[in-house]
Amino acid sequence: FDSGRVAKSQQLPPPGPALSRRRRPLGLHMRLEGVDTPLTDACRHVLGMPHLCPSGLSENWLWKELGHRHWGLIAKAFGRAEAGFGPTGEPPVYAAFRRISLQGGDLGAVCENDALDVRSTVTYLSETRVVSRHVAACRDRLVADVEMTSVFVRRQTEGANRSIARVRIEGRRRTMPAFGAM
Repeated sequence: FDSGRVAKSQQLPPPGPALSRRRRPLGLHMRLEGVDTPLTDACRHVLGMPHLCPSGLSENWLWKELGHRHWGLIAKAFGRAEAGFGPTGEPPVYAAFRRISLQGGDLGAVCENDALDVRSTVTYLSETRVVSRHVAACRDRLVADVEMTSVFVRRQTEGANRSIARVRIEGRRRTMPAFGAM
């Protein structure tokens, strides 16, 4: 979409100094020296009944769509077509949501037949976590600014969700750079 008003307000600041040993909260607004550009994707949706509710954009549809984009970008970074990761023959590793945050925008600013432009980025927070940011705009107005954080998990016992444990992903691709050390 147009890099006008919305994009300028959503741009990340230039890289800053590396983090000190003191633990600081990480967000997408923080850029670290030596970190490459995150993996990015954009799409456009012409809004209709599945996307809307009586008050504007359906939050339920938004979570499903952005979750799908989040997992798709992670899969793309690993060169996979599906959402499960890990070696063949081993239990799959999944990116399970840890945090979802709607940080700004106006879901009521859209109506039927509007074009909703969505730009998404994904990057690493640590060896076990990734974060994606999704900025949705319509007619140069911010509709939603969403941040999604996932942890990589695997079932220790097949079919038993209570056996889920956090795991590290080995051999990540250069297309999804580290965001910073935790």
